[in-house]
Amino acid sequence: MNIVRLDGVIVEASEIRYSPAQVPILDLILEHSSELDLKHSKRKLNFKIMAQASNSLAEEISKITIGTKLEVTGFLSETRKNSSKLRLLIQSFKKI
Repeated sequence: MNIVRLDGVIVEASEIRYSPAQVPILDLILEHSSELDLKHSKRKLNFKIMAQASNSLAEEISKITIGTKLEVTGFLSETRKNSSKLRLLIQSFKKI
């Protein structure tokens, strides 16, 4: 199963671009910070992840200002076929 739910702050967003089929696409970078409780210790996480939204989600997210915190749900996919780099493809979001 490949389902990701993540909260993060928008730290970078491109201008909307259009696929050859005229589908709006927005590339952005989210920064996530959290602390996990492990059995005998705590682990702090702080990372940036590439994300992408398309169709009406791209248009909605493009209107949100940099620095806004979102909770996004989607799935991980390679950035290009046979690439080891991943990005989060956003299927839904809400401001938090």
